[in-house]
Amino acid sequence: MAIIILEKNELEKRATSRSEQLLLDYPELISKFSLLTLAGLSISNALFRIADDYADSLAKGGNSRYAYDEITLTCQRLKNGVYE
Repeated sequence: MAIIILEKNELEKRATSRSEQLLLDYPELISKFSLLTLAGLSISNALFRIADDYADSLAKGGNSRYAYDEITLTCQRLKNGVYE
């Protein structure tokens, strides 16, 4: 019983941490997205650019970020033929 409670607490901590990270990354992400779309990129191309920049950052030893992981997943789906 104690193991189940500990696992539940750990899951709740990870969910809270994920939510906090998403909230922290949101303003930066919206700023990048706005800048790219105002510069003339389409919505999908702006997402691809953000995902590419994130992949470059990871390759250089950057930290994984949930919001950018979600954008990368969205770009993969778009490349696989899911409609916008």
